[in-house]
Amino acid sequence: MTQEMQKIDPLTTTRFFAALSVVLYHGGRELGALNYLRMFTAGDIAVGYFFVLSGFIITLAYYRPANRFNFPGYLLARFSRIYPVYLLSFALTCLFYIEILSKIKLGKVLANIFLYQAWFPDYAFSFNIAAWSLSVEIFFYLVFPILVMLFKRSSIKTVLWFSFAFWAVSQIVHATLLVQYMPEQTIWLFSFPPFHLNSFLLGAAGGVWYLGRSPIQRENQDTNRAILVTSLGFAFLFITLREYAPFFPGGFSLDAGLLAPVFLLIILALALDRTSLSQRLSHPRLVLLGDASYALFILHLPLLWLFRRLLSVVGDPLSYNAMFLIHVVNSIIISILVFKYVERPARDWLRKIFAC
Repeated sequence: MTQEMQKIDPLTTTRFFAALSVVLYHGGRELGALNYLRMFTAGDIAVGYFFVLSGFIITLAYYRPANRFNFPGYLLARFSRIYPVYLLSFALTCLFYIEILSKIKLGKVLANIFLYQAWFPDYAFSFNIAAWSLSVEIFFYLVFPILVMLFKRSSIKTVLWFSFAFWAVSQIVHATLLVQYMPEQTIWLFSFPPFHLNSFLLGAAGGVWYLGRSPIQRENQDTNRAILVTSLGFAFLFITLREYAPFFPGGFSLDAGLLAPVFLLIILALALDRTSLSQRLSHPRLVLLGDASYALFILHLPLLWLFRRLLSVVGDPLSYNAMFLIHVVNSIIISILVFKYVERPARDWLRKIFAC
């Protein structure tokens, strides 16, 4: 049997806000008010938060040093989690491209079906643009069992030091390639899976630390809240500065996990929070939005494209602001319905049929 993903409700809720920022990134930046509030439309950076959170949660669910790693069950759980809804998004994207679908190269189609598009510059942002991050996630899923073996042989302190060292080296290599060797490949370097491994690895290391804490250990909630507020402020500051300096001195970029340590602090602070904040973020409606965040993330672009096409056909004179607001609301509603009636049933069916 596959293990169920360990769930921390406040973190589940943050997935919705991160996914919403991706939705606003793809169109919301053209709105007047949001044009001056970049922290709410920083969807490209929010994807980095997803990568750190992915490493943290997957570690909580599957890192059991005393047990043998169930590789088939793990892969089944990961496949059933992302692929059914991804296929739906791919079908909607094909519907949008129906008139030119026969002219698209077979290699590009296969890369998107099997989610390896992020490895190739010509394929990375083809079809559903947001799907490049799933290609990166697939890479993480394949690497994680190797990380488990390494973690089992190391102390928590070693895991943390190694993860931060890997993050630092990754930032330097990415910046060097971006500035000196491959400046014309900025977009591809943004999506290339190995350059996001540092984010996932930090999240996984944070998960190992979290699991290794003493059961009776209690954190000072005032200190924990201070870490959370400071980390959020630091992240918002860097996101705002990015508008004036897309690449920081030396070519360091927020697109390759530069804020991953900050995101890890936010995740740990929320996971350790025992105040009213945790209770508020655990409200069932917010958690439902968080549960539906994956569907929102992967479906919002094809839904936007098809909605625009529908409006052009019927000649609806909606203003851009009105159109986009309707799109956001519709996307959230559809994502909840997809989570309840497609994602969860398909996941449970696949795990039941292929249980191992």
